[in-house]
Amino acid sequence: MYQTMKRILIQNSIMLAFTMIATLLQAQTTVSGIVADVNGRNPLNQVSVVTSDGRTGTTTRSDGYFSLAIQSPATEINFSTVGYSPLSITAGTFPDTIFLKPLTIGLKEVNIIAAVTSDLSSPVVSTTLNRKELERLSPGNAFPEVMRQIPGVYATRTGGGFGDAKLNIRGFSQENITILLNGIPVNSVENGLVYWNNWEGLTEATASLQVQKGIGASQVAVNSAGGTVNIITKTTDAEAGGSVAYNYTDYGNSRLMLSLSTGRTPSGWALSFTGSRTTGQGYIDGTYVDGWSYLLSAGKEFGKRHKLVFTLMGSPERHGQRNFELTADEVAAYGLRYNKDWGSRDGTINNLSENYYHKPYLTVNHYFDVNDRLFIATSAYATYGSGGGKWYENFSGSYIPQFTTSSGQIDWEAVVNNNRHNDIYVAANGDTLRDFSKNVQTNYRADHYWMGILSSARYKLTNQLTLTGGVHGRFFRSHLWEEITDLLGGQYFIDDYAYAVDGTSGRNIQKKVGDIILVDNGATVGMMSGFGQLAFQNETIDAFIAAGISETWYGRYDHYNYTSQYTAPGRNKTGFDVKGGIIYNLTSNHRVFINGGHFSRAPYQKFIYPNWNNIPVANIRNEKLTTVEAGYSYNDQALNFRISGYITSWVDKSVVSREYQLLENSESTRAMISGLDALHKGVEGEISWTPDDRIRLSASGSIGDWKWKNNVEALLYNQSNQVIDTVQVFADGLKVGDAPQTQVALNIRVKTLKSIELGASWNWYDRLYADFEPANRTSADDLSQSWQLPSYHTLDMSANYQTTISDRKIMFSINCNNVLNHTYILRGTDGVSHDSDTFTGFWGYGRNFSFGVKMNF
Repeated sequence: MYQTMKRILIQNSIMLAFTMIATLLQAQTTVSGIVADVNGRNPLNQVSVVTSDGRTGTTTRSDGYFSLAIQSPATEINFSTVGYSPLSITAGTFPDTIFLKPLTIGLKEVNIIAAVTSDLSSPVVSTTLNRKELERLSPGNAFPEVMRQIPGVYATRTGGGFGDAKLNIRGFSQENITILLNGIPVNSVENGLVYWNNWEGLTEATASLQVQKGIGASQVAVNSAGGTVNIITKTTDAEAGGSVAYNYTDYGNSRLMLSLSTGRTPSGWALSFTGSRTTGQGYIDGTYVDGWSYLLSAGKEFGKRHKLVFTLMGSPERHGQRNFELTADEVAAYGLRYNKDWGSRDGTINNLSENYYHKPYLTVNHYFDVNDRLFIATSAYATYGSGGGKWYENFSGSYIPQFTTSSGQIDWEAVVNNNRHNDIYVAANGDTLRDFSKNVQTNYRADHYWMGILSSARYKLTNQLTLTGGVHGRFFRSHLWEEITDLLGGQYFIDDYAYAVDGTSGRNIQKKVGDIILVDNGATVGMMSGFGQLAFQNETIDAFIAAGISETWYGRYDHYNYTSQYTAPGRNKTGFDVKGGIIYNLTSNHRVFINGGHFSRAPYQKFIYPNWNNIPVANIRNEKLTTVEAGYSYNDQALNFRISGYITSWVDKSVVSREYQLLENSESTRAMISGLDALHKGVEGEISWTPDDRIRLSASGSIGDWKWKNNVEALLYNQSNQVIDTVQVFADGLKVGDAPQTQVALNIRVKTLKSIELGASWNWYDRLYADFEPANRTSADDLSQSWQLPSYHTLDMSANYQTTISDRKIMFSINCNNVLNHTYILRGTDGVSHDSDTFTGFWGYGRNFSFGVKMNF
């Protein structure tokens, strides 16, 4: 009996032990994977991953990866995050990547038409910033500065005014970088520039931003020498909700933001609104701002195959500027905030440089899923920009900036007194004129409108081959004029039409407030292009080849230079591009890639009529660019690494110096160069390590070698944009300036106590050369490099705290830029002696703080 009981006890003990072991093994079962957006296929950060019973959960890391211990392969797991449809999957049926669908109307389609790529699997080197990252990086910064952590990108403020900023990628300046807004180019067709203050509403309106370096993936990015910035705005939310936020800087700038969405209404329409109000002082003296922004989107799905989305956005604003660069002596005497563009007049600030503009931008997008293989997307767009900036003109004697007080500000009383004089002027008709203003303030107006249509079709030939083709047409017309706003104590201003082609031709030369002087002209530009792309994708290879051709028509009219025959002879130029790339998966973690292209870009309109009259230039050549890039990447659960090298040859480049900048005195000039060659080459690398969802470490760096390759001729212009000389410019061997050729960045993000997130970013810049001024490079004996600015580094820190009050999520944030309060120079222009003594430029901000709070509802 005892032996039988003992045997049963042993058997039961063994069975219990095996059961406990099996249970323990089941409890230790772990599932993992990557969560990504179904459209752009980019990883999603902070996705909630929770078992259906709610007992176990985690969140995805910045690379989309998650790991979760579960009881059984039959466990149901729920995936959810803001802006995406929730998804439930049984653990035992996990795919390698879990794709979530956005809760927006048209986001998938706009990502297709904009050619948004995957940062991990595309042969084009790209970096994507999602909405959360944009919110973290934007407080206290101009919109382009959110990109400053990306290797090879140099994004800074310029004078310090609201939205006044510059962007360089791989040493290429703004006019050689394509800026796409939902797939549509928004660079000016006159000069390729983007005036960021016109688009400051993007701070709130952007859903994601992708920087594609080199050739880019878009078929309409015809001027992407340095790269493409692909901005995707918020589309219509299919769920009701909203948020309100407020940011304030320690120097007195405040921003109130509101976001609302109706969700899908019973009629099927959904409406979304995002807006902001910005007021207060800038960090730089005299750079006040009074601005609004808005984004209104309406969308509806018609059946299962048609979607229609309307978007209207704009940013009406007025802000003080700092136009004149500073010398080291001026910064030492007056400090970093010094701005010599303004002075006090009758007890109020009167700024010589002020910008005001409103550019409402309307798009209508139609998306048509014809069948499972064919998709057609069409975007029609139109915009009308109206505004300009304060300017000044001089008829004789000293310029306004030469009248200064002991504190370095403009002495408006002295300017007025100088206009009260006994000088006489004998006009060409013999009239003797007195009591005229030697200097006046003006408004330089720059209105324009453009409209266009972009349509593309994507057809899946097979499961691996996709053919894309389309057309893009655009028409642009501008009107530039200058009108007197203040005679500054004089009776009238003399515009003697000395530089006008037709002279006075009987026109009155005595001009008063409201009269147009010196400038009254405009440009017309039409463009048609066609493009095609063939893409191949399987588990091992992702490759594409693309080509495009464009025809551009140029025109000009001028009511100042001419009293009849106002219209210039038209010109047209053909451009084309060919590009392609391939990425090969050596294993599931290791990849190699190569891409390249050749561009022949038609000139901008300003180079067709370079002399500010209706005479087109003869035999102008297209700018030509050839580039090749190759690299390697590694990705696993915790580690991401990428390194690449590029070489870009640039031939027949055209350049304008000091464009749309006031000149300080009669010796200052602008210059226009054509036929300049350059060679850009470099290496870039980046690495990130995310051991779990609480910490992320990253580092990046770039080393460039960018040089001008030839000597050219340049036209020199005075303040009135009249040609005063033609000079030989000796630029061969000069370093390309205005962007650092060495960059290093280190970043850390840490989460503590589940509701606090801390971050720090350190950036180091070196081999930053001053931008050379053509008028200072006219001697064959002077082959010295432009002054190399001192290397500098900055440390920025941030902290976010998230909580819930009455079921509403509230986040508090604080950001500190330049924590160590270093003094450094951002950009500038080389002087005649190529050293710090004759250099002029803009210094960076000192230590500054911004505070924010946001509530979702």
